[in-house]
Amino acid sequence: MPKVSQQLASDATGQFREILGIALATVSLLLLFGLLSYMPDDPHVFHPNPEKEIPGNWIGTFGALLSDGLFRLLGTAAYIVPFGLAMWAWRCFAAQGTRVAILAVVGWIGMVTFGGTLFSIGLRGIPTIQGGVIHIVMEVDAGGMVGNFIADFLNAYFASFGRSIIVISGLLLSVLAALPISLGSISRNTTAGLQWIARTLTRREEAIIADGKPATGALEPMEPAPLASMPVPIPSPELSMGAMSLGAPPVSDERLPFAVYQGNGKEFSLPDPNALLTVPRVRPIHNRDEQSGERSRLLVQAFKNFGVVGTVTAIHPGPVVTMYEFEPAPGIKVSRIVSLSNDLALAMKAETVRIVAPIPGKAVVGIEIPSVVREDVHLKDLLMCDTYQKASWKLKVVLGKDIFGMPVVVDLQAMPHLLMAGATGAGKSVGLNTMITSLLFAATPYELQFLMVDPKMLELQGYNGIPHLLRPVITNAKVAAKELLWAVREMERRYQLMADAGARNINHYNYVISNSGEEIPEILPYIVIIVDELADLMMVSSREVEESITRLAQMARASGMHLILATQRPSVDVLTGLIKANFPSRLAYKVSSKTDSRTILDANGAEMLLGRGDMLFLPAGGRMIRVHGPYASEEDLQNVVDFLRDQGPSPIVQTSFPTENQAQDAESGSGDELYERAKCLVMETGQASASLIQRRLRVGYPRAARLVEIMQEEGIVSPPLRDGRREVVLRRSADSDLQVG
Repeated sequence: MPKVSQQLASDATGQFREILGIALATVSLLLLFGLLSYMPDDPHVFHPNPEKEIPGNWIGTFGALLSDGLFRLLGTAAYIVPFGLAMWAWRCFAAQGTRVAILAVVGWIGMVTFGGTLFSIGLRGIPTIQGGVIHIVMEVDAGGMVGNFIADFLNAYFASFGRSIIVISGLLLSVLAALPISLGSISRNTTAGLQWIARTLTRREEAIIADGKPATGALEPMEPAPLASMPVPIPSPELSMGAMSLGAPPVSDERLPFAVYQGNGKEFSLPDPNALLTVPRVRPIHNRDEQSGERSRLLVQAFKNFGVVGTVTAIHPGPVVTMYEFEPAPGIKVSRIVSLSNDLALAMKAETVRIVAPIPGKAVVGIEIPSVVREDVHLKDLLMCDTYQKASWKLKVVLGKDIFGMPVVVDLQAMPHLLMAGATGAGKSVGLNTMITSLLFAATPYELQFLMVDPKMLELQGYNGIPHLLRPVITNAKVAAKELLWAVREMERRYQLMADAGARNINHYNYVISNSGEEIPEILPYIVIIVDELADLMMVSSREVEESITRLAQMARASGMHLILATQRPSVDVLTGLIKANFPSRLAYKVSSKTDSRTILDANGAEMLLGRGDMLFLPAGGRMIRVHGPYASEEDLQNVVDFLRDQGPSPIVQTSFPTENQAQDAESGSGDELYERAKCLVMETGQASASLIQRRLRVGYPRAARLVEIMQEEGIVSPPLRDGRREVVLRRSADSDLQVG
């Protein structure tokens, strides 16, 4: 009889465990789905809503009531409650008893408490699911009343580091108390697994050594692929930009050493940014998350005041601006949001508000608002970052940091030319200097040479004397026009050399020449042509400059020649359609009007920038991104220039360049091929007419008239007579002898 009673009691206990387990699992599922489908405007007993009679919660009115109460009390940590009930139900089904140890209960309470505190410190809003998409509810605090209370207490008595230690330690202790796990067992299991892997690999290696062939299960060795005829890879045409979505840059296994390079019998040391650049002073930024959260609520309210309903789903604080991802309600047009940029700037008390509508790949609109405290971006930080140090390019250019704070480093070979514009004081000259400096830190004079044009005679003069210069910085616009013609001839010469060597680009040519067995091979360095003010060149000789720039932009990439053109006047007479068509990569600092922005970028937006290095970068074939340029002091730039000057003059021997007098003669017409043709035409026909020269030689009237004046100075034609005609003093006879007319 006692045995029967014990059996009945055991069956009753087992049945009770199953009933309790099913009940707990049911409540757990109801809670979980009620929390996931929470909507703050759902009606319930304590929150009537006449505008919405039927709640959108998946569980109904009960789910709306329960989820609203739990979220307001516990915040995001309310999601821990259904998982705790599920663990209790699992214990019932696993026949581990219906009672829960007091330590486990304390652990679950600690997880809810410290989890809510952590969410209160680090998150904004409650994650839910609406319409099959994860949605952030900003009307409820992420930590709830419990988490906010503890967070406020910790903020009052502890600093940020102390708060982090307390919250993380408390959360770890709570997890260990609530769940049937221990750090010791995790450590032992991990060690045993690693030992098993090591033993397995050792046995396979021993089997390979003993048998002379791979063991069963080992990877079969693959035959090496035959080498291509061109061992040097062609640079990828894709733009790689740090850790951004446009692709990570090709990196080497080690950082580039600040070592000694040797070429043509002469050593050259790359500069070390750690030794030459000063340590930037970092200003601490306090309460950034709190400020961003408060401004997100102000942004939602400002949109609501203008009749646009929506929520902020994500916040991305950057060094200069903060992007708020705003998800509008269904039925709201994007054009309506874009038209509110000035109104939002007024409502947010911001200098400017730029709207990215929509963000590619997302159903949100990006709202870029200047941060309350602007973070400084320093060149040294970018030159020492892994993105720059591990990039294997020789022409790697530092642009700055994007709005997420990630370094932006681009390959000039892949661009392959850059057109930049910006108003006075927008940071264009500082940005140009940082680009040049980043190139100097990566390449020796044997690998890179500069041809700099600075008609303003201010920005680039400091680089005179460095071994990377082909010749001193050019300040005369007439000489600069002839230098561009020389660059075209140099490009053609390089193409002829590559054709003779059977190479398709400069990398392959240098590889072939280096292995040709010549005692001193002619290695072709990259040539970067920098023009600081294109408008001055276009005013002097627009036709010649435009033709040279167009030819270089169209053909110079494979020959290793690249252009960086800058101007502070992006008008259509400076940036002509022919020039813009051959410069797919463009960079715009703050400009004065929407017209200038459309001229340089073919889109609005540059007029909304903040200045001081704030820019919009349009890569070739990519989407426009916002970048904040770095700052380099005059002392830092001078240290780099002095370090390079101390290593001697340029080791590259180049062909002769036109002098200033030669350029002036060419400009006036003396010694020019066109002048010789005009002189022959006048002497053969006996007519000294500017209109004749204009028709026959197809030149402009001012140039034709100037050629006639030069002939008068040389005594070929007479001064104008009373009727305006000129007599030809020297004429060419049929047998090519000169005769006095």
